[in-house]
Amino acid sequence: MTTYYVDPTATGDDDGSSQANAWSTLQRAIDGTDGTQPAAGDTVLCKHTGADGAVDETLTVSIDVDGNSGSTTAGHIKYIGANSSWEDDGTQYVIDANDAAIYCLKYNANYIYLKNFFVKQATDDGIGSSNLGPDYLIFDNVRSSSNGSDGFGFGGGYSYFPRFIRCLADNNSGYGFQTARYTTVFYFLCCARDNTSYGFETTYGQLVAYGCLSFDNGSRGYRLGGAGTNGQSGIVLNSVADGNSLSGININAANHMIIGNRITNHSGTGDIGLEGNNYLFTHGWNYLENNDGDNIQEDSLGTEILYNGAITNQEDQSDTNQGYTSLTEGSEDYNLRSDATLRRTAITIPTGQ
Repeated sequence: MTTYYVDPTATGDDDGSSQANAWSTLQRAIDGTDGTQPAAGDTVLCKHTGADGAVDETLTVSIDVDGNSGSTTAGHIKYIGANSSWEDDGTQYVIDANDAAIYCLKYNANYIYLKNFFVKQATDDGIGSSNLGPDYLIFDNVRSSSNGSDGFGFGGGYSYFPRFIRCLADNNSGYGFQTARYTTVFYFLCCARDNTSYGFETTYGQLVAYGCLSFDNGSRGYRLGGAGTNGQSGIVLNSVADGNSLSGININAANHMIIGNRITNHSGTGDIGLEGNNYLFTHGWNYLENNDGDNIQEDSLGTEILYNGAITNQEDQSDTNQGYTSLTEGSEDYNLRSDATLRRTAITIPTGQ
C-alpha cells in the first residue's frame, strides 16, 4: 500500500511520488502518470495551502473520478485533504468549479474514500454521477456548497451503500443530499441547510440518519422512500428537523421509524412537523413544537405513541421544559440545557457557520 501526494504549489516532477514531486492536480492523481496510478488500499494526500477556505484548484471541467476502483479485499482508494504539514487534522482541500464545470467531482469508480474536501460552485451537482451510480463510497468531513443543483447527487443511478460522515451540504440550488436507489444510505452527524429543495432525500432506498441536522431548507427536511410502496424502510434517529419550508420529515413509503428527534418551527406551505402521507410508520420519543400546521399528520400509523396511557398523535405540547435552550425560529440552538433531565455529550456537527 502506497502513499501519494497532491500539491498544486509543488515544483518537482509532478508524478506524486513524494511531497516535493507531488501531482499538481487531483485529476492527475486519479489518472496517474507514467504508469503510476493509485490502486486499492493506496492513500493520496492532498495538501491545502493558504488560509482556511482558500481555493486549491479552480476548475474549467469536471474532475472525473474514473480511475482504478478499490476492492473488498485490498480496501478503498483514499483521497485525504491535509494541512500544510501534510497532516490529516481535518483541514479541507478546496475545489472551486467557478460556475464553469458541470460537477466538481463526477464519480464512475467504486470503493473510493474521500475525506477533508470542500467543493463548490458547480453548474450541476457538487459531487455526483452522470450514469449508474458507483458503489461503496465513503465521504468523511466533505462539504458541498453553492452548486447549481444538488450538493451530493447520486439519485439517477444505482449506488450501493454510500456512507456520509460529518458532511455538510449547504446553499445548493437543488437537494442537499439526494442519493441512491435500491440501497441503504447512511448519514452520521451530517448537516443539510439552506438548500432550495430537500435537505436529505432517498428514492427507492433506505435512508438511515443518526445525529443529523436539517434546517432552513426550501422543501422538506428529510424525505424517506420517495417512490411509494416500493421504497424501503428507514430510520431517522436523534436528529433535528427545524424551519424547513414544507415539513420536517416526510414519509413516502411504509415501515419507517422516527425516534428521538426534534421536529420544530415548520411554517411554510405545508407547515407539518412529521408528515405521514398515508403510509405506515412508527414514531416515538420525539419533541414537536411550533409547527404551524399539524405536528403530526397521521392518515395511517403503524404504531402510535402513548402519552399518559392514551393514544395521541402529538408529543406533550404543554410541557415547555423539554431541555432545549431556545425554540425560537431561526435560533439554531439545538443543545440541551445543563439542568435538563436527559443529559447529552456535545458532538460537533458541521454547519459552515
